[in-house]
Amino acid sequence: MRTLIKIALLLGALLLVMAWFAGLFNTRISPEVAETPALAAGDTLLLQPREQALTETVAATVIAREASQVSSRVLGSVNRVLVRAGDPVQRGDLLLELDDREFRARLAQAEQQLAAVRAQADEARRELQRASQLLERGAGTQAMLDRARAQSTSLQADLQRAEQARQEAETALSYTRLLAPINGRVTERHIEPGDTASPGQLLVSLYDPQSLQLAAQVRESLALGLRGGQPLLARIDALDQQLEVVVEEQVPGSDPGARAILIKAGLPQLDGLLPGMYASLQIPAGRAELLWIPHTTISRVGQISTVDVIDSQGHSHRRVITTGRQQDGQVVVTSGLEAGERIRLAQ
Repeated sequence: MRTLIKIALLLGALLLVMAWFAGLFNTRISPEVAETPALAAGDTLLLQPREQALTETVAATVIAREASQVSSRVLGSVNRVLVRAGDPVQRGDLLLELDDREFRARLAQAEQQLAAVRAQADEARRELQRASQLLERGAGTQAMLDRARAQSTSLQADLQRAEQARQEAETALSYTRLLAPINGRVTERHIEPGDTASPGQLLVSLYDPQSLQLAAQVRESLALGLRGGQPLLARIDALDQQLEVVVEEQVPGSDPGARAILIKAGLPQLDGLLPGMYASLQIPAGRAELLWIPHTTISRVGQISTVDVIDSQGHSHRRVITTGRQQDGQVVVTSGLEAGERIRLAQ
């Protein structure tokens, strides 16, 4: 009997504990909707679209309108290279010299041959004059005159060939001294003293710093809206500079497969600007109505952006939005909001 009483007491205590955890002994509060206090009009922003010009960023490269690749025209060993990358040069400056001993020897031989043939030609001309005079006095024959004339004509042809050989030897000798073809700056030298230069081999690269341009492949629909002399905004990342450039050339069909037009824009002279540098161009892409909101109205959690939208009763509701470019503390809303809605100004 005592055992049954103990069991009953234990069960009763257990039921009381369970009832307490279930909240049977707490005062219940009826559920109701908690309303957000209405906001004053000065705390909100009415969204109104603003018409604005659109631009599209395209990749560009710095190029030189005037550039020169100096190559060898003859086979020879390099004696001296007088320039290095970055050196300024003037048209006609000596850039490089090849070993000219063999070329000078060829020229001397050609000059000797020319002198010998010229002496023979002069003697044949005098002989022709004598034969003509003898024939006039009746002391010579027509055959003698014909032989003298043929000899003189033959030697005159030999003289022309010898003169041509001398000129060729002189020209070949001049090719051992490579001169700057333009005013500009050296971008690279491709050979060193002691190396052997072959005909057609690139030796020195030059460009004119005053002829630098930006070149960009622009899709046809955008490029057709450009005109010569039109200013564009450009950026040179390596120099951390933004500047205005002017459209100078439009080259259609430069890359038919890409359906793009090559646009070239003139660049001002900038310290440190070099051909091959990466740049970008802002190309006008029409106009559109955009919704701009202050970036301070946006709450961000990871990659999610939200704003508080105010309904007609003045209560706020959190809404997810997507954003685009930013400018002067303002952000473009690309989705999630519509014109005419209100949002909370301060987050």
